[in-house]
Amino acid sequence: MWTARLRPTPRAKRSASLVPSWGGGGRLRVPAPPRVPLPSQPRGEGRLRLRPRPAASPAAPERARGVGTPPSPLGGWGDPCAARPPCIPGRSAGRARSSPHGAAPPCPAAARAMRAAPSCRCPAAWPWLLGVCCAGILLASGAAGAHPRGGGMNVLFIVADDLRPALGCYGDSLVKSPNIDQLASRSVVFQNAYAQQAVCAPSRVSFLTGRRPDTTRLYDFHSYWRVQAGNYSTIPQYFKENGYTAMSVGKVFHPGISSNHSDDYPYSWSMPPFHPSAEKYENTKTCRGKDGELHANLVCPVDVTEMPLGTLPDIQSTEEAIRLLNIMRMKNRKFFLAVGYHKPHIPLRYPQEFLKLYPLENITLAPDPLVPEELPAVAYNPWTDIRQREDVQALNVSFPYGPIPEDFQRQIRQSYFAAVSYLDTQVGLLLNALDDAGLSNNTIVVFTADHGLDAQLV
Repeated sequence: MWTARLRPTPRAKRSASLVPSWGGGGRLRVPAPPRVPLPSQPRGEGRLRLRPRPAASPAAPERARGVGTPPSPLGGWGDPCAARPPCIPGRSAGRARSSPHGAAPPCPAAARAMRAAPSCRCPAAWPWLLGVCCAGILLASGAAGAHPRGGGMNVLFIVADDLRPALGCYGDSLVKSPNIDQLASRSVVFQNAYAQQAVCAPSRVSFLTGRRPDTTRLYDFHSYWRVQAGNYSTIPQYFKENGYTAMSVGKVFHPGISSNHSDDYPYSWSMPPFHPSAEKYENTKTCRGKDGELHANLVCPVDVTEMPLGTLPDIQSTEEAIRLLNIMRMKNRKFFLAVGYHKPHIPLRYPQEFLKLYPLENITLAPDPLVPEELPAVAYNPWTDIRQREDVQALNVSFPYGPIPEDFQRQIRQSYFAAVSYLDTQVGLLLNALDDAGLSNNTIVVFTADHGLDAQLV
């Protein structure tokens, strides 16, 4: 894993003008239940080993971005439709990317490594972005941030849920994701990253332990790898055991038995993980239908002020993450902060303002909606979780292969894209806060997703 250090550039603020100042509900901290005892194992066995980071590479100063360009309602790139950093799949991940607002210099060491690896030119399966804030992720503040006690870089690890590469930086011309695109334009963008399992729990355990599901023995949601497979260390655990404050906000591990009903606390985290109090309403009847009644729908744009607690889980997660960043700044501590966002996972519940970005007449159908003729039945996903939603039940779609009506397919795609833009705004708010706290110059930012979503629908 390669990084590079560049001189800071003038900061381009990300805008959150589409998001009103909703009040976030109170935080919910639930004491962890008794944990399953671990099998005896010598300390250090199965531990994650990180290779040391190469020496920093000098780089030329960068030109300020966005000069003379009116701010976008979604982010700092100006017009989100016209000004996209062209990090198109198929290009080398370490190669410099140009944009109308100035060229982003490459990370020299990463560029050499990526050019030497032909696999890095393959299309992406789901997004992975990596870089150092002052070197390719954020437009750093003018003043250098204080380095935490003990040296070393901080880590901000952002995980989206069910996000396929429906992003401008992966070549999607419809989706408006200016904040993530800005991040990608100055990052190492992995074009050949694949989910180990197309289910939340095994995928997250896989990339958080660095081990395949065949090793963790987790293919579903019903076992805890430390008991069933091995007492394997996790990435946050490695940082915690090496002097970092490791913190979890939102959905990082999948909740339940697959993380010991505790998000793997206290092994992976320095403090109990934070879960937003609005999370418990995620699958309840909060979607107002055309009949004026509340339903548990798949497609669910909402008036946030009418929601229980007057907020949504991802808004609360952003607020908590910002609070923790400021605490780490004041205490001058090294940190590993993981922030897990719920969207664009179903239900597609997001602030209704984001629908305006995607007029229904502009939404096309998925390019490959048909079931392959020779597909084995065992390989087909009849999307039973989607069928449980009230608006889908009303369609009376036959099981298992019955097609969803085309007009509703368009509504699903419209809401998925709107949920991605909502996620993008939360990411922009979080990165702005990192910048404002003066932590941009010494924080590595990683943005990824656990797996994608069914291409037949999206």
